[in-house]
Amino acid sequence: MSYYAFYLKGLTNITSLESAYYTLAPLFGALASWIFAISLFSSGLSSSMVSVIAGVKILESYFGTPTKQWKVRLMLRLINMVPFLIAVYLGVDMMSILVYTQAILSFSLPLVLFPLINISKDGNLMGGYKISKPLYVISLVSTVFIVLINIAMFVF
Repeated sequence: MSYYAFYLKGLTNITSLESAYYTLAPLFGALASWIFAISLFSSGLSSSMVSVIAGVKILESYFGTPTKQWKVRLMLRLINMVPFLIAVYLGVDMMSILVYTQAILSFSLPLVLFPLINISKDGNLMGGYKISKPLYVISLVSTVFIVLINIAMFVF
């Protein structure tokens, strides 16, 4: 979105989420700014919820018994929020936090994707939900592509 909204119009001085928000309204109307804000909020909320739910399921499978949901959720929320709160307290720029977290996510994503793809193709584990051979190949190629982009960005 930012490529079409800003870069193609020559607006290369957008350096913060606030300036992106306020620049969208004159270009595309007030609704665009609201959609941008709601999208950011929704993506953060969904990311946080998915990480907590996945963490609960992983801990339950690791310990082999159901755990008290509120304890696991509290622990995982603290794991999610404490580093962010420390960075905010230390005065780290919000845009820097966003860039660093996305870079870390980009490098850690393949660590999750390779095992996930292999588990998804295992008929013994997945039963009827096993992915097809073409989807397996597409998934592997996509994951390798992510790794290659990360390497290229790191090297160049």
